Amino acid sequence: MSVLQLEDVGFTSSGKCLVLGAVSSGADFGKGAVSAALRDVALAELTATGDGVWVKTFPGAVDELAVNMAVTGDNVAIGAT
Repeated sequence: MSVLQLEDVGFTSSGKCLVLGAVSSGADFGKGAVSAALRDVALAELTATGDGVWVKTFPGAVDELAVNMAVTGDNVAIGAT
């Protein structure tokens, strides 16, 4: 079963939409299902119509939870536990 827990949404200065959340294996951002160990933090870029451009997961030894992100220009920093 896939889980998507959305925590934050942000936009870069060039208009890219970034979403931050937590996922388990099988979650799909439109580029195919992601592989996750348990519950992993995921950062994804979406188009203006909601289609997935890319997704990056951040695995850990235990369940990971996304907290928030800060977007400055085209740079992003994420907070997770």
